[in-house]
Amino acid sequence: MTTLIVLAITGFVAAVINAVAGNGGTLVVTVMSAIGLPANSITASVRIPSLLGYLTTGTGFMRQKVVPWGLTLRLAAPLAIGAGVGALAASITPELITRYAVIVGLSAGALVLYVSRTGWTTAGMGMMSVNARGRTLAIFFAVGAWSGFIFTASTMYALLVLVLVAHLEIVPANAVKAVSVFGENLFAAAVFLGHGDIHWDWVIALSAGFVAGGLLGVWVALRYSKPGWIHDLLLFMTLTGLLVAIARVLPA
Repeated sequence: MTTLIVLAITGFVAAVINAVAGNGGTLVVTVMSAIGLPANSITASVRIPSLLGYLTTGTGFMRQKVVPWGLTLRLAAPLAIGAGVGALAASITPELITRYAVIVGLSAGALVLYVSRTGWTTAGMGMMSVNARGRTLAIFFAVGAWSGFIFTASTMYALLVLVLVAHLEIVPANAVKAVSVFGENLFAAAVFLGHGDIHWDWVIALSAGFVAGGLLGVWVALRYSKPGWIHDLLLFMTLTGLLVAIARVLPA
């Protein structure tokens, strides 16, 4: 029972972080890993709660009419297709390789965040060119594949692309992220339902937290989204997750 309560609280906090910034999945993976749950079971079991969390968050942004639908719909397809490919790969990948992949992904994310703070302070001040649109679609396929394979830091990568490549302001970038990743999570959840090691008691506890946190997260995102502190939050979450991931591969 204690584990389920911890997971529910973790899901709540992660959903708030996902709504205002991203990388809430790093918190979920970190806590579940600290509890001692297997990496592949974590990846499989977090899909449905994440799906419900983004359904809640995306609906909240839609009600506030801040979703740029043209860009959102263009990005949803490559993201979802990439997630299906990544989830299939994850379902047959040994756990040790998965752990090292997390380290590589979080290291790359931390490096990009470290060198890109200026780009965050000027978020929304540029115009997206035709070439940038093509790059955004291609990168979103890669983000989807990463999300399907690992889940950790995928929303961080999505927000990085939307801010640094598509030049969106933070609120519409978060709205695009929340709505577009719903399809990605749906594809990945479907794959893991057939191939993953899902623990349904974890799913229920996490789902309760994700839905409640998604409701609060939209409220926070619409009122307190400042590029500087969101960048710093993402960097903190990424470095924390990286330290935990490194600790998991070190000899006991």
